[in-house]
Amino acid sequence: MEHRYFGESTPEPRNWHYLNAEQAAADLHAVREALREIYPEKWVATGVSKGGENSLIYRMYYPEDVDVTVAYVGPVCFGVEDGRHEPFLDRVGTDEERATIREFQTEVLKRRKELVPLFDEYCKSKSYTFRTNIDEVFDLCVLEYPFSIWQWGTATSLIPAPDSPHQELLDHLIAIVSPDYFAVNDEPSFFVQAQRELGYYGYDTAPFEGLLSIRDARGYLPRIMLPDDARNIRFSDGLSRRIVSFYKANDPKVICIYGENDPWSAAMPDSTLFEGKANMKLFVERGVAFRDLTNRKPTPPRATAATTRARCTPSVTKVQSGLRRCPTATRMHYVWCSICLMSLRPMQRVVATVFSCVASRNKQDTPLSEHAKFLNPKG
Repeated sequence: MEHRYFGESTPEPRNWHYLNAEQAAADLHAVREALREIYPEKWVATGVSKGGENSLIYRMYYPEDVDVTVAYVGPVCFGVEDGRHEPFLDRVGTDEERATIREFQTEVLKRRKELVPLFDEYCKSKSYTFRTNIDEVFDLCVLEYPFSIWQWGTATSLIPAPDSPHQELLDHLIAIVSPDYFAVNDEPSFFVQAQRELGYYGYDTAPFEGLLSIRDARGYLPRIMLPDDARNIRFSDGLSRRIVSFYKANDPKVICIYGENDPWSAAMPDSTLFEGKANMKLFVERGVAFRDLTNRKPTPPRATAATTRARCTPSVTKVQSGLRRCPTATRMHYVWCSICLMSLRPMQRVVATVFSCVASRNKQDTPLSEHAKFLNPKG
């Protein structure tokens, strides 16, 4: 299901007041209610990254809507710059791998006089525009580098040697961190919600003192990622604390899956929430990055100490077959920005992927029947 304020589910004009987790959960609930008679069997909510977090939030607001929740890499952050990701990057992998990454960052920054003009030329060739100067964008790409290389599981053996030509170093940097990540874009909704309540991560500039054009990177997200009409949004950790409180006090059928090498795992729910629970299970697969989890189902996942005896029952897999697209839909947000509601039938799994402009609902009162007509009632 496409999230509100993403793609075709963006109202005009945008009113950021209605882009929040409670409204997003209400969207899912409305779709679930619209399909209740068509699909009366058991339901599963699942998603990846933002979708994984949304599936946990949806279960919190509407605990009776689905029978099982499977959240892949769903972070629970407590700040726009949460603070747990930077220490994670200082521990992940081997000493040699981390040293190779740091050496590359340092070398690129030392050559900024030669590389920034090439970097600027590249950005202009792509027609990227930024809310800051090109030197800071260059710095931010270098600071983002370790997060991205671990997130996407790129082998450190592919990192160019420190004495490589300028262009080779730059090509590698751009391959790992494309500058358009920091560019002005038409769909800033993810970062708006990160600024409001989902949170995000920061950068450690201390190791590169004297090499950066900026004093530090604090406050980069609202300053560089947000449109002007969202700059005044202030973060609240109320949602994250509510998530923790709900799962601490309850034991719904929930499976949370993370990768040991994925920096987003730094913000996974604390393992103590799962201890002594019969239904809640936490799995962390060793040596696995975000890309590995989004490309395949970990089989078998290795449990954390808190879930050594855990059994993944019922067995749930992400299903992409059987999708029916809305005739007016132009794209599918199935990885970074998606959540699937799956109705489990004895002989089949039916994935209802609903593309609808539910974001235009004021509160929860816009009927979704018109948007759901593309679904085949016979499955």
